[in-house]
Amino acid sequence: MGSRLDHELTQFAGFQQAKTLGSYQVEAIDEYGFCLRHPDRKPDGKPLDLTFMGLTHGNEHAGIAVLNRLVSLLATRAVELPLHLGFLLGNPQAAKQNRRFLESDLNRSFMRQTAPATQEQHRAQTLEKVLGHTAYLVDYHQTLQPCDRPFFIFPYQRESFRLARDMRPAQTIVTHWGDSFSKEGFCTDEYVNHQQGVGITIELGQNGFDPYQVDSGVVSGIAAMQVVAGYMG
Repeated sequence: MGSRLDHELTQFAGFQQAKTLGSYQVEAIDEYGFCLRHPDRKPDGKPLDLTFMGLTHGNEHAGIAVLNRLVSLLATRAVELPLHLGFLLGNPQAAKQNRRFLESDLNRSFMRQTAPATQEQHRAQTLEKVLGHTAYLVDYHQTLQPCDRPFFIFPYQRESFRLARDMRPAQTIVTHWGDSFSKEGFCTDEYVNHQQGVGITIELGQNGFDPYQVDSGVVSGIAAMQVVAGYMG
């Protein structure tokens, strides 16, 4: 698994260091994130139309493979839509150790009211600067136990439900409402929602580099781009 992860991290870094990919201009965010800006996208709304995120939990590796496949399709113009797109790796340091997190759960670290005290809380502050400027977020996760199908999971709001249904009409949705998912801090999708965006999470299945899960994530990602492009008009 380590060699596959190393390969995916190297490929992601190569994309991040490029000047252009297909029709898109590449803008580095940091070592583990970049934006693709399409010249035909008129300035409107938030700076990023759609952001994809993987490795939010370090032992859930399929997300980076999905992101790399999506970028490869954009780079070769197999898929091209007039969108400004973000690609983020949440906790690659934990991923290198095949651990969910190093000091605290990154996906409970957003919009905290206290000063950051862990590596993940500092990383969350960096990611907030991007996630707060994205209109739509798709965050790829995996489960620890076997799962018979991929499914959406996110805090309920009408726009999130609409996005999930428009992307994959037949895919299972698990949702929750009321209090925040955790008292420690917001998850990625909660944070994007709080910033007047729309955030959803996809659980692909049990953690690892299962080909079916990666393919399913890619199909969902292409659908997300098509749907968001339609929303943007």
